[in-house]
Amino acid sequence: MVSKLLSKPHYLFQLAAEVLLNLTSPWTFLLNRFFAPFLASPSVVQQRPDVVIVVTWLHKSPLHWFWKWYLDRKGFRTAIAYFSLRTMSIEESAGSLKRYFDANHLVNTSIVGISTGGLTSLLFLERLDGWSRVPCFITIGTPFRGSWAAIALFSSKNARALLPNSAFISRISKLAPGYPERMTCLSAFFDEYVPRSSSCLPGVDRVVVDVAGHDYLHSLSKSTYDDVIRLLTDKKREGRPTERPSAVVVEKGTSPGNP
Repeated sequence: MVSKLLSKPHYLFQLAAEVLLNLTSPWTFLLNRFFAPFLASPSVVQQRPDVVIVVTWLHKSPLHWFWKWYLDRKGFRTAIAYFSLRTMSIEESAGSLKRYFDANHLVNTSIVGISTGGLTSLLFLERLDGWSRVPCFITIGTPFRGSWAAIALFSSKNARALLPNSAFISRISKLAPGYPERMTCLSAFFDEYVPRSSSCLPGVDRVVVDVAGHDYLHSLSKSTYDDVIRLLTDKKREGRPTERPSAVVVEKGTSPGNP
């Protein structure tokens, strides 16, 4: 793993960008202030979306709005639903996502769950009858088996739920999706926060994107954007992954021990 990372120039560039993203993370609140008019996530949207980007974290990131811009350009009606771990648990965010779908009368609406947003979405789908409204569910770097990086956020009770030995992650890791053929997990070749062994559920197809870095995977990688577009536009998925040139490998129905 290390030798391959050091041998490819694009990995080194991506890791440098990842370090920069992490160093600037404490100043995100300043960006949020500047971008406040653009970062609003209305509970009721003016135009009914066919794709909802679900973000669950301690703060908003302006980078996530590239998703709306890119998907809109590709002809999708896109909305972003943001839920803060500062004010609610992941279980509570799933209820908030259901209320979001109810308020906007959403049906036949696909979900893209970014990192922890994939856990919010999974609980909505499995426990709150979300599958009756969602034809396609894509996760990007979602910590289904937790992340030891949550130790750095130990002061937050809701963030501590992401630790691999937490009761919450124990329940999530044992969850068998009701419709695995509608679901695909995207993982980075190297992810310092959510390793491949943590980023998918048993029986679900996984795409390993040829990038290094958790934030780079879900914020800056055009390969990730393009893979999501291919999945969203594949109306006949039938549980079979399509050709994705940007991916290192497509894994059919991953098993619990598959890294």
